[in-house]
Amino acid sequence: MRKLIFLAVIAVCLSIAYAQSNNDHIEGGYQQVEYNQETHGEAYQAALHYLSSKEIETSINPKLVAVYQKIVSGAMYKFHIMFNDQGWIVEVWSQPWLNNLQVVSFKRIPKN
Repeated sequence: MRKLIFLAVIAVCLSIAYAQSNNDHIEGGYQQVEYNQETHGEAYQAALHYLSSKEIETSINPKLVAVYQKIVSGAMYKFHIMFNDQGWIVEVWSQPWLNNLQVVSFKRIPKN
């Protein structure tokens, strides 16, 4: 009987460890998502406005290359934006229930 309980405890521990290792990339990091105007539009406009306020050369038609998001105590969005031949990554933190929208970082993507 003790052996059976011991084996059951080991099986439960292994299944928990396996589930956590498979979910680490989902819960902890950014996930690439499709751009959705309703979900991402306000944060994307904040990113564009921030780059403009820093007097970064921008074109009339920026190209949104990719959108990544992760959920923290709100939503963190990472926008990969191209202006002509120069790329930028802008991170925006959003808490719509508190009317909080804040650019937390931006960096230039080095050219290859």
